[in-house]
Amino acid sequence: TDHGTDHNMDHKEALECPPNSEQIGRSTWNFLHTMAAYYPSKPSTSEQSLMRSFLDGLGEFYLVVTAGLIFENK
Repeated sequence: TDHGTDHNMDHKEALECPPNSEQIGRSTWNFLHTMAAYYPSKPSTSEQSLMRSFLDGLGEFYLVVTAGLIFENK
């Protein structure tokens, strides 16, 4: 028996994977605040572009994931 695999499964179950919409919302809120805290006060053009792409992608995919979780729980 592979004890590493068993440990990973226990850890996964403990984290309630996949997370529910409340857990995703809280984690995303914390993540975005952390990103904002470390974002440069005078970002380069490249940093601005990367952050814009990140936020566009997050908005696109986050809505799909959270909507799916909401409808799955009803």
